Amino acid sequence: MYSATIQVQAAYAPQLLDLTSYLQPEVQRSGITAGTLTAFCMHTSSALILNEDEPLLHHDLEAFLEEVASSHRRYLHDDLSQRQDDVEPDHGRNAHAHLKQMVLGASITMPIVEGRPWLGCWQHLFFLELDRVRPRTILLQLTGV
Repeated sequence: MYSATIQVQAAYAPQLLDLTSYLQPEVQRSGITAGTLTAFCMHTSSALILNEDEPLLHHDLEAFLEEVASSHRRYLHDDLSQRQDDVEPDHGRNAHAHLKQMVLGASITMPIVEGRPWLGCWQHLFFLELDRVRPRTILLQLTGV
């Protein structure tokens, strides 16, 4: 087993960041030639997706997610006067980001074959910032032989 982290920060939200180029070097460092690689986003208002790197599709994804959980709608989570937990002073309204993350997910698992991540012709691993710009951590965990 081998673990590593990737630190990312989007320039704006929503924004897709292509993480695909980080994968092969970590597979090589791990020495694993056959197994699995799991990428895990350690945040509840950002996500990971596996899809095509095509700009018009990126716009379609943003429009789809806005329909699923509009950033302009009112949510109970955003009413900080009702919250019972400790809320950061700069928390902001981000229920839409949490809801979008629930649709997309926090992790992606892919096979490692012949010492490399085994992705389809058009597949890229993307981090998707759904909330606001700040440092984010992605955990890569590789298992195999």
